[in-house]
Amino acid sequence: MKFQYAITTFLCSAAINQLSSVSAETESKVDHRYLEQTRPCRIGRRFLEIDMNADDKGEQTSVIMKRMTSDGSWAKRKSINQKGVTSNTVTTLERCIDMTKCYKIVIKDEAMNGICCEEGEGSYSVVLNGNTIKTSTFENGKKEMMNICCENIETPNAYSYRQIDSFDPSARSVTFSVDARNDAHIALGEDNAHNGDHYEIVLGGWGNTFSKIRGANQTPGLVGYSGSVMKAGEDRMFRISWNTTSLHVEQAIGRNWQGIMTFSGRDTSAYNWKIDVMMISTGWGSEGKWFIY
Repeated sequence: MKFQYAITTFLCSAAINQLSSVSAETESKVDHRYLEQTRPCRIGRRFLEIDMNADDKGEQTSVIMKRMTSDGSWAKRKSINQKGVTSNTVTTLERCIDMTKCYKIVIKDEAMNGICCEEGEGSYSVVLNGNTIKTSTFENGKKEMMNICCENIETPNAYSYRQIDSFDPSARSVTFSVDARNDAHIALGEDNAHNGDHYEIVLGGWGNTFSKIRGANQTPGLVGYSGSVMKAGEDRMFRISWNTTSLHVEQAIGRNWQGIMTFSGRDTSAYNWKIDVMMISTGWGSEGKWFIY
């Protein structure tokens, strides 16, 4: 399939981080710099890559991307319509997407058994501006779907939680980006009350010098991370995942994820909250612009 790109002299930039080693006494520090994209996108657009690592039956795999129109329906013309990929190799599909629009990506398998592992070991990754926002082995079923830029939220300089309606707790993970100077707060827990039963994850608190996982609002931290993780004017990407025993916070460093905080033993702690609701907030001199993926 032939793709056309708008070529301009503007080069998109993506923030990346470098971490030093962690010791028991000293937390690692994150240093941020810019990495020029190899493909240019004009201002207001981001560079999207879908890397399809096909199994033995690549011809059974298709990739579709659609854009939502102003009336809330999906455009008839597909932004990507790839029918079949080369078996046992990586096929990369590329687009510059408008960050003010909502997109849906669908990975389909004609045989309805996924792309791993009955007929080889396939997988796929979705990369936005150099940061991996999803990886999957798609082990069973007819299709997998994800939305991009469909929930764009701005939070004021006020410590007041706002619920994320699209949050799916059954996924046991959530990926998001936030542009804030400091104090991006995420609540994960049992209800949508500001002071309800939830974990509070503070990213870039204390003037963007320290981050914490708390068992409740404004309580002592269960675990912390020392270092700068936010920067005004830059989308910083994070992933929070959990299971029955732990809660894990990672930051995107290019195509890789770097763990920055893990709360272990939550099932035996006083803060064994059931995670059904996600809320976000900023404050302490900072507003926030969020994308929930």
